[in-house]
Amino acid sequence: MKVLVISDASDTSKLGMKIKQELKDFLQKNGHKVSVYDIQTQDMHHCVGCFGCWIKTPGECVYKDISTDINKEYIGSNIAILVSPVKYGCYTPAIRRTLDRMLPNILPFFKKVNGEMHHAPRYKKYPRFVVFGYGEDITSDEEDTFRSLCDANAMNFQVRKAQTYICRNETELEGRLNSLDKYIRSVRCNE
Repeated sequence: MKVLVISDASDTSKLGMKIKQELKDFLQKNGHKVSVYDIQTQDMHHCVGCFGCWIKTPGECVYKDISTDINKEYIGSNIAILVSPVKYGCYTPAIRRTLDRMLPNILPFFKKVNGEMHHAPRYKKYPRFVVFGYGEDITSDEEDTFRSLCDANAMNFQVRKAQTYICRNETELEGRLNSLDKYIRSVRCNE
């Protein structure tokens, strides 16, 4: 399977570095074609809400930077994995900026999903949306907020629900990777 991994390069915590490395090694060891973007906010321009990606250059942002490559990889992947420390129940600014810049992958039109308004799809196929959130001091409220945020983002990116893993310490990592392996196997069976 083709897997895209997007992580925040600014986080150099021991837990974050271990998750990023072991996730990449795990995916490659299991024969997946892996593309990794370990990004920083300065790698890409912020979204200015100009709607150019919908009107001027449909499907592409008017700013040409690393997000152009990420968007192409995203649409061409079977699974997209975001890796982010959980801060107050949210992603880091670099991951948030990446998601904002993925707006060209959806249309400016809306549809109703579970009683809520969400963007309509631009493409026929979208990758599964997986998130690895981590941090040693994540509260249960922060975890609930983070899971809800991931699910809402997944719906906007045309996936019914995010597959979210929370990792509070290194000893939990192996179990989370095993759960990810089971999830990927189930995706393979359904494609």
